[in-house]
Amino acid sequence: MAEEASVLLKNEGDTLPLDDEIDELAIVGPDPTAFKQSVGGSDSVTAIRRIALHQGIESVTEDTTVTTVSTRRPESVGPDAVQPTQDVGSGFTAEYFDNGDWSGNAVKTRTEETVDLTQSDVDAVDSDTVSVRWSGTLVAPESGTYALELTSQATGTVAVDGEPVIRNEGGGFFGPKTEEATLELQSGTEYDVRVEAAGSPPVTLEWTTPSAVEDAAAAAGDADAAIVLAQTDTFYGDDRHEFALPGNQNAVVDAVAAESDDTAVVLNTESPVAMPWVDDVDAIMAVWFPGQEGGLAVANLLFGEVNPSGKSPVTFAESLSDYLPGEVATLPDPGRAYPGVEGTVHYDEGVFVGYRHFDEAGIDPLFPFGHGESYTSFEYGPVRATPSSVAAGDSVTVSVEVENTGDHDGKEAVQVYAAPQNPAIERPPKELAGIQKLSIAAGETETAEITVDADAFRYWDPETERWTVDPGQYDLLVGASSRDIRGETTVQVRE
Repeated sequence: MAEEASVLLKNEGDTLPLDDEIDELAIVGPDPTAFKQSVGGSDSVTAIRRIALHQGIESVTEDTTVTTVSTRRPESVGPDAVQPTQDVGSGFTAEYFDNGDWSGNAVKTRTEETVDLTQSDVDAVDSDTVSVRWSGTLVAPESGTYALELTSQATGTVAVDGEPVIRNEGGGFFGPKTEEATLELQSGTEYDVRVEAAGSPPVTLEWTTPSAVEDAAAAAGDADAAIVLAQTDTFYGDDRHEFALPGNQNAVVDAVAAESDDTAVVLNTESPVAMPWVDDVDAIMAVWFPGQEGGLAVANLLFGEVNPSGKSPVTFAESLSDYLPGEVATLPDPGRAYPGVEGTVHYDEGVFVGYRHFDEAGIDPLFPFGHGESYTSFEYGPVRATPSSVAAGDSVTVSVEVENTGDHDGKEAVQVYAAPQNPAIERPPKELAGIQKLSIAAGETETAEITVDADAFRYWDPETERWTVDPGQYDLLVGASSRDIRGETTVQVRE
């Protein structure tokens, strides 16, 4: 399933598949030795085993040396880098309040080397509600990209020079939550830093220094090829507003791509992410959550033991704002599309969901719905519909010959989209009506025969409150994705 579902988004210059006789391969990322397998909570499953990517690669290659470099190395932001505002000791000035909003005078003030709130700290305040503020002057030990992390059960924020850089909504039933930010800091420059938290412990502030990015780049430069295993850290609902890869990962991709002539990014994510580096890397593969055998599955794909054939079930946009007409915000701020206004989420997109919205609004996606590349190529023949005229409620069979014109055996998911020529009400320009995945040997031709049933032509009429099919002509578009239409035909739907 992992091999079939993984999507090759980009493969410039036939970077993939990798040669199984390469001497050295570097795998870098926040956790290069384990896939993220869920967003946590009740969706997680205890597996029999977990096959990591480097283990899978070692099993499909003979003499390739695999080097792994972790780019997430959290350590406390401590007294070596921070001086308290009250000039007593080293670290942070910590102010404790016997309320939940830092109002009035602090009931206790002291110097703490790190931000590390424990239950005993809260108990010492002797109040049912406690809020804490840590402040100090930060001097970065080196210049470069820092990944800052606030892990908290309480709601909390981090501000640098008065600008909020992290907002943590706090943990829940499953424990504390980690939120990250990327900062470009200069050695020797002073920055005012303030951390606030209201609620239950634990609360910790950590960072990963620029050396992690430098080590990743060095490993990529020494290897024959490099893989960046990119991962999200989202929990329930986070992907509605967290579009960027967390931490220092964008800086890692940039640094690795600059050092390696053959760079592939493997997206171990539950949803699309921003890719500011998309033009700088050679190959991108979305493997989603690949399961317990993920390491072997992805290795087979990367080294050509299996030809990628997955098609993207979602649209990859250039920016988060491309997705929805409604505002998306972070709790506790309101946003019409997410998380709602006064408890109400407004579905302003109506029927224009996903690729339908991109088509209607004329927005070019980064990678469209239904997109997926292969190590071979496919040529589509003429499209035929049988019959060409049907009564409302009947089905149509769409057929098209597909030839594998490349050198590798492969699979192609042929897609059919229905488009009414003169819709009676506002409808999407086209909608997926059917799909068939063909297995085609190199140089061979197979025929896709896709049944388009009556549901593809009907819509919900809000006035009559019933499903309705309008008579008229409908275009049936056949393609390799929602934006890669290879042919079309027309069918007449009668009353």
